[in-house]
Amino acid sequence: MTTTQAWPFGTDAIQHDPLTALRIPVVTSFNPMWKYVAAYIDVDRSRFSWGSQERPTDAEASMLASFIEEDRHPGPLPLEQVMDRRHTICDEPMAHWLAWKADHPDIFPARKEA
Repeated sequence: MTTTQAWPFGTDAIQHDPLTALRIPVVTSFNPMWKYVAAYIDVDRSRFSWGSQERPTDAEASMLASFIEEDRHPGPLPLEQVMDRRHTICDEPMAHWLAWKADHPDIFPARKEA
């Protein structure tokens, strides 16, 4: 038996938008209540100048969905790992971030290698 869960995002994201079926949140505010890895901002352009004028193409929607899927993790990450990911290009955290952490050992103690 399948159970249906209530829509958890309230008015923060549009539940029945076709992009939502691809797990791409369609938010209606520049400052949504939830924090999203990536989302499409669909606001009333007659009231706000910063809304999206065009919806993503099918190819762009596929890219967004793939990016969101790749960013998922089986469980919560330690805060420092989240910060490292934010400061990573390719495989390694950026040098300025590593230097910042090294310059602040009271906040970021050196990790012991396994």
